[in-house]
Amino acid sequence: MDGLPTTLFGWISFLTVIGVGLFTLFDKGLSKRREESEKAGSRLICFLEGTVKTLEEKVGVLDKQQHENMLKLTKVTSENELLTKIFQGKDETTKQFQQEGFAAIKRSEEILAIVRTTSELVKMANANIEKLYRAIEKHLDQIQKKV
Repeated sequence: MDGLPTTLFGWISFLTVIGVGLFTLFDKGLSKRREESEKAGSRLICFLEGTVKTLEEKVGVLDKQQHENMLKLTKVTSENELLTKIFQGKDETTKQFQQEGFAAIKRSEEILAIVRTTSELVKMANANIEKLYRAIEKHLDQIQKKV
């Protein structure tokens, strides 16, 4: 009797295992429940396979949408950078325009200075002409008085 339990707890455990084993062998409902469990498992597997298939299709659509959105984002980002450069005056065309504009302003200021100087010279020439005219008039008056 080496394989048999020697304590009360051991005997109770031994008898419980034998009882459950005999109950399982003779219980007719157990096989029915096992079949129902297998059918439920099969239905669950079919449902989950369908769900996985649906989700895979949705993931494919979402991947495509994500790719399209990334392309749009890239395009919008590059347009935004270009417009930012333009509005901030950092693009080459705007820089060149600004340089040409500043050069034109500088030239117009130089021309204005030349015009002012010329105007002053014309005023002085007119004043000198008037002086000369008066001097000639005086001289002619003196010559006529002598004659």
